[in-house]
Amino acid sequence: MATQVARRIAAARTACGVSQEVLAERLGMATRNLQRIEGGRQN
Repeated sequence: MATQVARRIAAARTACGVSQEVLAERLGMATRNLQRIEGGRQN
């Protein structure tokens, strides 16, 4: 389940042409945390 959500987040981000760095900044989080979420290693 978590990996499906992670894939959807990554797919939506790339479909919008937004980098991980930009999305993380907009969300007020560290890029590394977003990478972990998209990788299914963090909720």
